[in-house]
Amino acid sequence: MFYVGKGKGNRVFAHTRDALDHEQVTDKLERIRAIRSTGLNVKYELLRFAMTEKTAFDVETAAIQLLGLDGLTNLVAGQTHLSLDG
Repeated sequence: MFYVGKGKGNRVFAHTRDALDHEQVTDKLERIRAIRSTGLNVKYELLRFAMTEKTAFDVETAAIQLLGLDGLTNLVAGQTHLSLDG
């Protein structure tokens, strides 16, 4: 796994399209291009679906914290809405 993100609809596929259709250089897009250049396809894993926006941000942040930002191409550790007091 190299990227964790939340999205709506077909957003999960947008990064691969961007990597193939645009020349922008980011770690995430370069990783996708490297995968595709070997003849492989990017694998998508959905942790949850049909969530509220707040829950989606919370799940995204928790997944990034669990995996560790160092191993991911994410620029930030999520947009947390988690509260210590519930």
